[in-house]
Amino acid sequence: MSDVRAATTALLADRPALADALDTLVEVDRSQDTWTFDDAPVDSGVFGELVGRGIVVESGDGYVLADRQAVRAALGDPDADPSDADGAAVSLRDRVPSLSVSSRAAWFLAASLLVVVALRVFVFPRVFRAGHVVLLGNDPYYYRYLVSAMQQSGAGLLDVPARITRGEPLLVVVLVGATRLLGGSASAAAHVTAWYPVVAAVVTAVACYLLATTLSHDRRVGITAVLVLAVLPVHAYRTALGFGDHHALDLVWLSLTVLAAVRLLPGAGVAVSDDSGWRRHLPWGCVLAGSVAAQAHSWNAAPLLFVPLVVYAVARSAALADGESPLADLPLAAALTAGGVLAVAGHVLLGWQSPVIVAPPLLAGLGVGAAALIAAGVRRVGVPSWTAPVLTTASGVAAFAVVATIDPSFVAELQQEGARFVGQSGSSIVETKSLFSTTYGLFAGPIFFYGTALLFALPAGAWAVYTGVARSRPRWLLTGCYGTVLFAFAVTQVRFSGELSVFVAVFAAVAFVYFLSVVDLADPPLDFSARSSDRERVRSLAIPTRSRALRIGVAFLLVGGLGAVMTPLRTNTLVQSDDAYHAATHVEAALNAPDWTDDTTYVFSRWSRNRLYNWFGSGNSRSYWYARSNYDDFLRSTTPGKWNDRLQDRAAFVVFDTNSVPDGATGTIGSALTAWGSGLAHYRAVWAGDAKTVYRVVPGATVTGTAASNASVTLTHEGTVSGQAVTYTRTTTAAANGTYTVTVAYPGAYSVSTGGTVTVPAAAVGNGTTVSA
Repeated sequence: MSDVRAATTALLADRPALADALDTLVEVDRSQDTWTFDDAPVDSGVFGELVGRGIVVESGDGYVLADRQAVRAALGDPDADPSDADGAAVSLRDRVPSLSVSSRAAWFLAASLLVVVALRVFVFPRVFRAGHVVLLGNDPYYYRYLVSAMQQSGAGLLDVPARITRGEPLLVVVLVGATRLLGGSASAAAHVTAWYPVVAAVVTAVACYLLATTLSHDRRVGITAVLVLAVLPVHAYRTALGFGDHHALDLVWLSLTVLAAVRLLPGAGVAVSDDSGWRRHLPWGCVLAGSVAAQAHSWNAAPLLFVPLVVYAVARSAALADGESPLADLPLAAALTAGGVLAVAGHVLLGWQSPVIVAPPLLAGLGVGAAALIAAGVRRVGVPSWTAPVLTTASGVAAFAVVATIDPSFVAELQQEGARFVGQSGSSIVETKSLFSTTYGLFAGPIFFYGTALLFALPAGAWAVYTGVARSRPRWLLTGCYGTVLFAFAVTQVRFSGELSVFVAVFAAVAFVYFLSVVDLADPPLDFSARSSDRERVRSLAIPTRSRALRIGVAFLLVGGLGAVMTPLRTNTLVQSDDAYHAATHVEAALNAPDWTDDTTYVFSRWSRNRLYNWFGSGNSRSYWYARSNYDDFLRSTTPGKWNDRLQDRAAFVVFDTNSVPDGATGTIGSALTAWGSGLAHYRAVWAGDAKTVYRVVPGATVTGTAASNASVTLTHEGTVSGQAVTYTRTTTAAANGTYTVTVAYPGAYSVSTGGTVTVPAAAVGNGTTVSA
């Protein structure tokens, strides 16, 4: 080994620019038994020098590296085994699930990841404000509440609250675990919840790079996929700083699942000997099993993310080429089944999720295995190949019928979950609307979420399915099935648009690099290359000239330019406005004041920000359902007395948005709140912003006095709230004996329309006592 290593080291000392080419050549040598000059990423002169120095030697009809381990060691690979004299041993890099990344590719990848991070942390000043960590949106405060509850109770790491065991238990465990690693304080919990989406974005981007490079054998496609992912609005806002929802973690598990599954499938033309196959499959099988189990316990809609695997199994059984073994899919089936077993174990041992949630990955694994075995049997018997998908589908239906007979409750729960999914579609919750909903605009919706990248991705995704079937490329077929199924789900509900983003990035990258080749700015992706020998090597990155780089950058605007513009706009819709933040801090200050003695702390508001206000107020941001069910009815009501009875013992504050009342609405609670509560007896404005007002729900002081019989009496209060002039009026009618009674919500001086003034003490408003005019 020392001679080859010394020769390689000497060559690199003379010509250091060859490092990337040699790194690529190592990959070619590892993936193929022998290769030709066309496979080498060097010109004929350099190739001759490699042969002359003994680094490359002839083998049969082709060439091989004289000692791959020696070349790797000379390249500075820490995993190369210097004790391996003949290069026959499998190095650590051959055992672990990794892809070689050259030094140049590493710099490109690092720069691309910086773009990913930059487009997710630009909201930093709006998240970290004056000692507060202000999360984006509404739902992240739910997970912040759960983490806080576990920390305060001292619960074990796996002892998640009962209300989350059938939702996203693993997300809470991850957040609590990270919080405890950082000291376990409330501040640590806040920072973990805020920063975890950005970390998830980086992990997903790296997985996206590896997936795109594995599929295309082209690092240019991998880097482009990361850049496209960086500017996809739907991925950017779901992984933005402060948006600590479950979707960011779902994207991690999904990207790892697909990457591992693709690596377990055979690549076209890649020869793997029987004695080393298990070493290649085992690490990726472990990654797949772990990510599948994690996916099942991270989201209660995870079963739908296993549907593409079933679709793939059926399509694959009909797409086998002559001489191709259907049993090549068994490692994938085994890893999926193992992941399903782990998911079921989590349910049995920890009580997480329901059988309907944890069974699908196990069933998917068994289905992929059954499809492979059926295809093998069909091929052995010699019947037409179309019978394989028919038999596979029939066996699945039969298996479901058996399960329905043995355990009807399982089927009943499955039907219930399906009905809930369908029933939610099109509801008032934005996540349940279609990608093509008129809420966004029939054709503007996809642009709103993906920019123009989807226009590039759709034809490339169709090509992936086609080439997967027509050319028997299982890796492309699996990825195409994922993209197709998730696109169908996103058309039904946009909550799946984030999951689709990974595949939009990969397919758009393939289409973009192909587009560059059409306009003569780059070589085509290897799968589109005219030379078959190109298609299984890894195309390395080259630094273009300044003018070519500029033209490539301009061309990238076609696929990513609109997304780069839409990303900050879309993310900013989730950022808490200054009004919302200041309203929340006012509630926080009031409830934490020493003179606050009321047990009632609930903040009644529009549901889309309800968790924000209640987290700041009391730390109880568990649910927004009361607000969602009642707030709009409250604003539209013309019977304030009924709502006073309902809210007196429930709500401490009402946050009112002046934009929430339709123009022309009169006689309602909402219209009265636009006039500082005039006409209402129990709502006192205590803070006012540009578009929001915080009202304290008060008993109100009862003012009594005398006037002419049946006279109309109006009490008017002039004051200020947050520097804004306030005019509050209450009108009543005197009784036949001339007495009148009216309840007012503000302390201070009132002028009486019949003459004179009356001063209402603050204590009277808070206690509901009587004041004589």
